[in-house]
Amino acid sequence: MGLYSLLLILAWGFGLFMLLYLPVRKHILQKDIQSRKLFFTPNAIVYKYRKPVPFPCFGVLKKEKHVLLPLVADVVIEQVSFWGLLY
Repeated sequence: MGLYSLLLILAWGFGLFMLLYLPVRKHILQKDIQSRKLFFTPNAIVYKYRKPVPFPCFGVLKKEKHVLLPLVADVVIEQVSFWGLLY
């Protein structure tokens, strides 16, 4: 009986913690989506975003990805030729 009660208390505690954490998680996802930006430069496409980490006290994760335009152009040309859209 004692082990069953301990497991039940742990399960309820974990469930309560998850319910309290839901608004924090919603805030993290909203900030993540709002911070995404896409820039075009003469030679690259730049994707920047700031993502809050799961616990607010740990700060913000900043990422920046660069994709060179010649690589994108090669993919587009391959896709066009694959689907027979070349005229």
